[in-house]
Amino acid sequence: MQLLDSASFQEMVSMKLKIAQYESLLNASNDIEYDFRTSRIVGDFSNNFNGTLIVNSGKEENIEVDMPVSGSNGIIGRISHVGESLSRVLLISNINSRIPVIISDDGYHGMLIGQGRENPTVQFIEHIEKISIGDLVTTSGKGGIFPPFQLIGQVVGKKSNEIEISIFENISALSHVKLLNYKLKKEN
Repeated sequence: MQLLDSASFQEMVSMKLKIAQYESLLNASNDIEYDFRTSRIVGDFSNNFNGTLIVNSGKEENIEVDMPVSGSNGIIGRISHVGESLSRVLLISNINSRIPVIISDDGYHGMLIGQGRENPTVQFIEHIEKISIGDLVTTSGKGGIFPPFQLIGQVVGKKSNEIEISIFENISALSHVKLLNYKLKKEN
């Protein structure tokens, strides 16, 4: 009884309840699972507007459209087309790329938008005035395509309505990528 009445025990119980609430809000649970398949890059068709790679995995390896693609340092894109033995990767720099992201440790949400050049921008940001140069940018997990909290890059420039980020991965130096088989388990 003395343990149950102690202030330390009460603080511990309160902290566990807060952690459970935060995990619920962040959708952080054991329901998130993913593994990956390593694939070799066999074609790079990137230019100023069309950030695209071809990898040597396809339907034969159970690759699916919208699978996230990562290098060793962070997310670089997603699968946009799957053939029998090859797949196309839409890079985050592609002008057609849109990824929900979180900026900084305080968790400000925005949309990463490819600009057809090396550094994409983040737009539609809440509390942009609180974001600083050097803040980390990660996937948010919203939309169900990318797992949450996967590194993308960091803030290198800031305007009144958008920020510019430098991605962590040097895509032109990659020879292999990871295709993430990410699924959010459905509740029964």
